[in-house]
Amino acid sequence: MGGPGQVLYRRMIPARARHWLYLVRFFWRESSGLSGLASPGPQRLWLSLVRVAVCFKVALPSRSLRQAPLPVWIRDTGRVFVSHWCDLLVLGEIYSPPREYDFPDLPDTARTIVDLGANIGLSARFLSERYPDAKLLGFEPDPEIFALAQRNMRAHPQVSLRNLGVAGKKGQLALHRFPGGSWGTSSFVTIQEIAETFTADAVTLDSIIDEIGDIDLLKIDIEGAEYEVLEACQQLQRVRCIIGEVHAIPDASAERLFALLDGFEVAAERVLDGQGPFIARRVQAGLPTQTTS
Repeated sequence: MGGPGQVLYRRMIPARARHWLYLVRFFWRESSGLSGLASPGPQRLWLSLVRVAVCFKVALPSRSLRQAPLPVWIRDTGRVFVSHWCDLLVLGEIYSPPREYDFPDLPDTARTIVDLGANIGLSARFLSERYPDAKLLGFEPDPEIFALAQRNMRAHPQVSLRNLGVAGKKGQLALHRFPGGSWGTSSFVTIQEIAETFTADAVTLDSIIDEIGDIDLLKIDIEGAEYEVLEACQQLQRVRCIIGEVHAIPDASAERLFALLDGFEVAAERVLDGQGPFIARRVQAGLPTQTTS
């Protein structure tokens, strides 16, 4: 829409409503394949209804109604709870092919898993189902998202969740919520509109390793803070495998992140324009390291 039509559109539709329409169009396009996650019949129909409901739920004036969890039933994992449209997108990332963290080079076994950026618990749930004998420790700093993660992990007693952030140094961490829900809680200010800012206690990756020992599998998806967390860690040699998502933030790049992973072989075929999932496996002594992208 351009010219006079664009002017008329802006005059007739308030800015907040235009932003909502933009979010709905984006979500509707990105979530088109979600229905296939549910079994045919009532569960798939319900998932389709929830997909419609969250478009309007995000615009409700009551915070408690916007945050109210809705159950959906997924063929591969059972019942999960979502609150926002972005939760459904995360659900699609985790369980729709190509599954975000279902790398062919994942370790065959893992005893200790750490999830940095647990969000609503779906990555922890996927990994705990992949490695049912492993102990998993997850970290999520946003108390609202953390409450939903706890609910999604009730049937997984081998998973422990902590309402903490992880940063380059211990202390208070300023985090920003963005309109639309749980996908965008970050310590970085971007071009997105900020809905609100809050503070959370943060620990370091070194302190986690000091507490629990060697880590077989580290998952890291912390909206750009992965750079400072990995750069500050002095014990990465005690991590066997890292999976996560690299984010495009100012003054950083995927190459800079991967350069921090000395002693790891990095596979990053799905990283595009400086953003996307990767896996890094520690190589055996005496073998050369390499990065594929």
